[in-house]
Amino acid sequence: MTYKQITKIACLLAFILGISLPGCEVPDEYGAYKIIIQKRSGRTESLAFSPNGQRIMAGCSAIGRPTIEVWDTTTGERQLAIEHPETVNSVAFSPDGKFIASGVSNYDANYAVKIWDATTGKQKISLEGHDKAVMSIAFSPDSKSLVSGCVGGTTKIWDLKTGKERLSLEGHQIVHHVAFSPDNTFVASAGEPDTIKIWDPNTGEEKLVLDHPQLAIYCFAFSPDGQTIVSGGGKAIYFWDLTTGQQKLPAVRQAGWIESLIYSPDGKTVISAGNDRTIKIWNAFNGQKKRTLKNGFVKSLAFSPDGKTFISGGTDRIKIWELEKLLSPDF
Repeated sequence: MTYKQITKIACLLAFILGISLPGCEVPDEYGAYKIIIQKRSGRTESLAFSPNGQRIMAGCSAIGRPTIEVWDTTTGERQLAIEHPETVNSVAFSPDGKFIASGVSNYDANYAVKIWDATTGKQKISLEGHDKAVMSIAFSPDSKSLVSGCVGGTTKIWDLKTGKERLSLEGHQIVHHVAFSPDNTFVASAGEPDTIKIWDPNTGEEKLVLDHPQLAIYCFAFSPDGQTIVSGGGKAIYFWDLTTGQQKLPAVRQAGWIESLIYSPDGKTVISAGNDRTIKIWNAFNGQKKRTLKNGFVKSLAFSPDGKTFISGGTDRIKIWELEKLLSPDF
């Protein structure tokens, strides 16, 4: 057997097991990587930028060793490595930069949401009340509340000062994604079956239901002005007007199942990633595709606060991409 054949087999096994191996990543044919982060091991399930853009965080799954890791965005130096009770399905920085949150997917750890000190990595609070794996979490813009969604179909809103559950919202069979609107006016939840629900985070009143054309919704993102939601269901991306509850644009298609979606801070760009091993960059106003990037399997994306870079992660190493280079006419 040749070296090339052995390498192909090794890379295939690495992809199946969610392991990062040198030589198995897609080369930077675009010249647009600012930096590549080498995580410990396992598949990246969730990514986040710190509010000041100086750190990135990843929740990683690995057999027997799931972790939360934090790196410096300039040097790539690892600053924190938190051993986690189970696979980390979702991570988030609080907008004030003081805390890290993570979702637990294991019965032995009470399916909790863990709150950690963002500097020391020490656990501060354990928010317990879900009865199934926590799939998605998000801080409120004022850092006072947190929303979480689980496989059991429940969306919960927590008071972070007291550590107590404030609201429990029912309406899905499974919740895959949750988020606060940028102005803190609404909470959105999505999953299975095919709806996105918009809630009042103070009363729990259901304000709007977006009837999705696909059975399951794995991801969505608010526009910076809070007037639009872009969602991923199946192999299509949908743009929703939150005033009317109707689609703003015709659906745009991707060859693979949509795993992650992000809106740029200036509201001009949407980026998607799917299991077709591509990252696609879209014009947020007309839905036109700007660029397709070849990549390994990507599970999560995140934009830097200034919108100049974004990160991607999945089965290969975490990459920080420079958006301006990718959108340059010279490419």
